[in-house]
Amino acid sequence: MLNLSRTFKAGLAAATLAAASGAALAEVKDFSVSVAADIPTATFYVTASPGWNPSEVQTFAYTNGSLQTMSRTLEMKSTIGPIKAYLMKAAELTGAASSKIGIDVTVNDQAVNVGNAQAAVILDKDKAAAGQRVSLTLAPKVTGTPAPGVYNGQVALVFDSSI
Repeated sequence: MLNLSRTFKAGLAAATLAAASGAALAEVKDFSVSVAADIPTATFYVTASPGWNPSEVQTFAYTNGSLQTMSRTLEMKSTIGPIKAYLMKAAELTGAASSKIGIDVTVNDQAVNVGNAQAAVILDKDKAAAGQRVSLTLAPKVTGTPAPGVYNGQVALVFDSSI
């Protein structure tokens, strides 16, 4: 004779087991986070202050028909000597049809120019030894109205410290 109660319980147990097995394997999501750390030496460093990442594109604001000056801050310290800075090449934005917009670069209110021979002293020996937060200012040199379009460039700064 067929025992309906027993058949029902066995069927219910099998369905519950199948549902539980399926639920346990139904959703799997892998998640990766890229991480990095740049730990400077105790004798000399120049790093971006918290709040901005120099490896990300920094975009000039365009307001009321003109490009706006961009300001960021840097943390720097040297127990070796004064900290100097220079540009590896002219700082500029290049757009379509070779349109160019120059960029004036200042660090700690000191103009930074191209070449080691033109290096500007950013912090004297005493201030460098104590460590400081200084301004980095990028000011577009626009004469007239620039041609519409997307402009890109790179500001290649070199900081050094020597006795």
